[in-house]
Amino acid sequence: MRRQLYFKVCTQQRINPFKPFVLKNCYRGLAVSCINMGGLTGLQFWLSGAIQKAITGGEDRALTATEEMGSALLGGMISGVPCANMELVMTQQMRFGTSLFGTPAMILKEKGVPGLFRGTVTSVGREGVFTLGYLGVGPAMTTACEKSYGMSSGVASVVGAIGGGVLASVLSHPMDTIKTCMQGHIHGENYGSIVQTGSKLYKEGGVGAFYRGVGWRTSRLICLVFIINAIKEPVAKVMYPHHFA
Repeated sequence: MRRQLYFKVCTQQRINPFKPFVLKNCYRGLAVSCINMGGLTGLQFWLSGAIQKAITGGEDRALTATEEMGSALLGGMISGVPCANMELVMTQQMRFGTSLFGTPAMILKEKGVPGLFRGTVTSVGREGVFTLGYLGVGPAMTTACEKSYGMSSGVASVVGAIGGGVLASVLSHPMDTIKTCMQGHIHGENYGSIVQTGSKLYKEGGVGAFYRGVGWRTSRLICLVFIINAIKEPVAKVMYPHHFA
């Protein structure tokens, strides 16, 4: 999954990761990427759960598909703010091979505090749609496949993972491409504001330019949705045993 992320980021910025291909470059920004994925996923689960609890008012009942997807969307949007900061550092590390602590220090020195929030708006939108896919659509599809079509849990999980992963990727990828290009060029030398970046991308390749690297990202998200669906219930039983009594 790490190599898929590196190839995706390079492709979006029109950087050929295979000329030359250096394996260690795939792992630039690994530390902040792990913190981002682990911490962000936990935050999205917690935020979505808190919103679900607010929706039900603490009532012990099953959520409707709309409530489940709505809480996932909103929880993901909120998580997009810290996500933007961490992915900015990761993207800069991938491009230039800078250090974990040296990168944010460099950004602060050259662009000030606002520089650390470059790409936040697109990150909020992307994370909202992304979380909607893996915490909302994926589980909803899995449940529907089991109850309505009589699929086994294993097959239903695969279908849900593919459906949720593809939907999350395709719908959110244009925002991801704009964000990645903006964060890879913090001085605006090639990509400036959201509108300027979107306009430049369209001039470079039309609508297709917004989907650079979509294959790498889609395969990564399908794996992610499948893993999360597989571990979600066992982890929940450990963390909240009283709900499964």
